[in-house]
Amino acid sequence: MRRLILLAALLACAQQGFPPGGPPDKVPPKLLKTTPDSDARNVTDKEVNLQYDEVLNERPGGAASLDQLVLISPRDGAPRVGWHRSRLSVRGHKDWKPNTTYTVTVLPGISDLRGNADKAGFELVFSTGPEIASESISGVVFDWPAGHPAPNALIEAISHPDSVVYIERADSVGRFTIAHMPPGSFTVYGWIDANNNHDRDQHEQFDSAVVSLKDTARVELLTFLHDSVGAHIQSVDVRDSLLIHATFDKPVDPKQPFDTAHFALRAADSSVVPIKSIVSAREIDKQRADSAAHADSIRARTDTAFRRQYLAQHRLPTDSTARRAMRLSAELATLLPSKPIPVTDLLIAIATPLTPGATYRLDSKDIHNLMGIAASSTRTFSVPKPAPRNPKDSTRAEPGAHLRPPPTMHDTTHAKPPA
Repeated sequence: MRRLILLAALLACAQQGFPPGGPPDKVPPKLLKTTPDSDARNVTDKEVNLQYDEVLNERPGGAASLDQLVLISPRDGAPRVGWHRSRLSVRGHKDWKPNTTYTVTVLPGISDLRGNADKAGFELVFSTGPEIASESISGVVFDWPAGHPAPNALIEAISHPDSVVYIERADSVGRFTIAHMPPGSFTVYGWIDANNNHDRDQHEQFDSAVVSLKDTARVELLTFLHDSVGAHIQSVDVRDSLLIHATFDKPVDPKQPFDTAHFALRAADSSVVPIKSIVSAREIDKQRADSAAHADSIRARTDTAFRRQYLAQHRLPTDSTARRAMRLSAELATLLPSKPIPVTDLLIAIATPLTPGATYRLDSKDIHNLMGIAASSTRTFSVPKPAPRNPKDSTRAEPGAHLRPPPTMHDTTHAKPPA
């Protein structure tokens, strides 16, 4: 009997798994050592080795493979990452080039067998020559149509004329710095890596700029989808009898004029319906939001009950994660592209009321997309009939008074409509 108990104990000790008892492990793997060391010079090692304090997950969450969590700059193709339990080996597609400064970036996501993932990442710099390059290109990548920075965008700087490719990933607010570069001329690309394969694909938003690098340089990249088809009216929504909302199927050049030289509204009998004004829906929404915020701040000064609600909504949260999210949101709101944000939605005010149940046609002429390609389009729509009114309801309000664009919009009532 004692022999059976002893054999069972030995078999239990031989089984792999997490040790029973004790608090659960929630600590991500810790990097203990790198070979070569950071800032090492005259490196002859064929690969970089990263030693962690525990066994790593060979298939990390959030990435298809370990290769997708590593960037090598300058790059010569996809990196080759080897898994050796608690150690990772990293090398380029080819051998290291002589007299070259390399940056190996381990992105957040390396995890242990329990799924605890590192959220900080790591950067290792070394040189195969006697010096480490000190020049750098920094800037911000924007999602231009959305009007805000592009978090985690990828950036490449391609040297002229030898086409050496340096790569970096932007932070959570679209900012980046490609460090340890030699001086020279570069074409810098920034793109939103929608499929996370670290390559610029045909249907991904991107932008590019030529940079002459002597010491440091800054660049702004306004990414957008480079579409060879012009912008067309996708839908028309009737807000009320004096206001319609038109949406395009792609962003429109923000320098595009919006007037009756480019838009016409016609009834079913082809008669022209006068357009009073045209303005970007984003501009109207911003004006309303600013006006509402200003009104709330004024009301909070005099209304005690409302002030408690107002202060509760604007109080800094005590949870550290929520505070970081609030600070990130505030920082994103302050970073704006230098060029106007492209237009997708328009509000069109009508000089005479639309007829309920009638059908109309909105024509657009020579509307440019972000590549400057012009297109014309037509969209028909019907005005809904009003719901039957309750005879007991004596409320009287001017149609669309709360939705009508402000009087500061450009008035095109007397402009000549397109033929």
